[in-house]
Amino acid sequence: MKASIRTKFNIGILFLFIIILVLSVFSAYFLNRLSGKTSAILQENHLSVSYAREMAEDLLNINKEITNSFLTGKNPDKSLVDKEMNLFGNSLQLEKNNITEAGEDQLVSGIAAGFATYKDSFANYNKSPKSLAGVASLQDKFSSIYQQLMLLSRMNEKAIEVKTREAKDSAKIALRQMTILGT
Repeated sequence: MKASIRTKFNIGILFLFIIILVLSVFSAYFLNRLSGKTSAILQENHLSVSYAREMAEDLLNINKEITNSFLTGKNPDKSLVDKEMNLFGNSLQLEKNNITEAGEDQLVSGIAAGFATYKDSFANYNKSPKSLAGVASLQDKFSSIYQQLMLLSRMNEKAIEVKTREAKDSAKIALRQMTILGT
């Protein structure tokens, strides 16, 4: 049974329409998958970087107040230090609830322990006569916590880079698959 040219033409157009439809469905699927990866990058790791930055700023403000008060011979502004310590504690709690990378939980635990020691040392420093040794001890604790915060930030920035690279690789794979399907 021979098909007319018109029937062959309609079958050809239908076939092209099906190919376009299949390509559209696959494109939507892979774009959705890529969007999910990108969203995860921005949502989780970016928050950790932000929390680390906020904690570092709070810690710097506390350290600045302690140093300035020592140099001027005054007592540190307790309300300012308490406010910054509370802000640090809030950011730390948010970070504890946003662990995204392997090893990040141990690092955050170390930051929490270091900060608890720092708070206790500050309370002792604030009750006693101000000494260079007391300030030096607080500076050492500050430095240790600050280094851990920078490591936390770098860890999450590296994860952002890796996940971005994975998302780009997924886009390349999707493009190859669409090219294969389209030919």
